[in-house]
Amino acid sequence: MKREEGLRMTMRCVVLVVAIGISAARSVTAGDLDPPGPPAPTLKTLEEIHGTAQDRPPSWHQILSSTDGIVGGANAGCNSPRFQCLWPDDNGTYTTVLDRETGLVWRRSPLASATWQVARSVCAGVKVGGRMGWRLPTAAELGSLVDITQSVGLPQDHPFTGVDAGNDYWTNTINSGNNGLLIIDSGSVSALRLIFNGANSGISGTATTTPARFWCVRGPNSGGL
Repeated sequence: MKREEGLRMTMRCVVLVVAIGISAARSVTAGDLDPPGPPAPTLKTLEEIHGTAQDRPPSWHQILSSTDGIVGGANAGCNSPRFQCLWPDDNGTYTTVLDRETGLVWRRSPLASATWQVARSVCAGVKVGGRMGWRLPTAAELGSLVDITQSVGLPQDHPFTGVDAGNDYWTNTINSGNNGLLIIDSGSVSALRLIFNGANSGISGTATTTPARFWCVRGPNSGGL
């Protein structure tokens, strides 16, 4: 009898537990399945990823516009997506140009003709905007300014002054043959010069003792000597 009474009590407890569980399950309500609002956009614009031309770091593969909409005047072309003029003189005329495509800073105007050795020495001693650290550009650096679709050979509406079609400029790159040996011209080492002349712009090797115009640049050296 006692055993049967124990079994009956156990069965009553099991039934009670099951009933409580069913009651609790019925009392649980499902949450709202609708989203709280429209999903936020996940795509970003190129400017959000890379920044504007003024913000993004220089990259030699990018092509930026050199037109700022300013025609004429001492500082025309000085505020385009590609070119930004820096360090004005006492008259408010800018003396240098930052090229955002490469990160290089150029003298706004080239200097008069000199031999290659003199040109290198002059650039090393230049002080512009209270800064030194100038040098002759490599052939690749000077060539980065060339636009063969324009008559002079520089980008449209560029801010540079004193550049005429047909002028050639020293680079810091030594002229070497296919075998890598230095080329001697008229008894002296040959270096590369670049001529700005529209579609006819190009590089040639010339004895370093012959004079040519030159253009000082400031920035990390990409090689050349």
